[in-house]
Amino acid sequence: MFIKDHPNYNWNGGLSCACLGGNLDIVNLMIEKGATYFDWGLEGACSGGHLNLVNLMIEKEANGWNGGLSCACLGGNLDIVNLMIEKGATRCYKCFQSMEEHLRSIQKP
Repeated sequence: MFIKDHPNYNWNGGLSCACLGGNLDIVNLMIEKGATYFDWGLEGACSGGHLNLVNLMIEKEANGWNGGLSCACLGGNLDIVNLMIEKGATRCYKCFQSMEEHLRSIQKP
């Protein structure tokens, strides 16, 4: 039996990993199979710097902006940081910096 056919597989955890890796085909398979917790996918996509998957998770109604911001900041993904702020992120869960501190810390010299 392949994992894609397993009836009790946790598709949400797989979704996060697929988003982190930037694999759109696997992300779509996870959604097709029943993944529904798109905030995990959002965090994975933000960590991996995959703007296309960030936008897909937003289309699927993910709304974990602070978690997404934290992951984007740690990954140094300025475009995604700005998108999370635009969507409403106010604080990083990982280091509790303000938005201004985040932007300064990830901008390249």
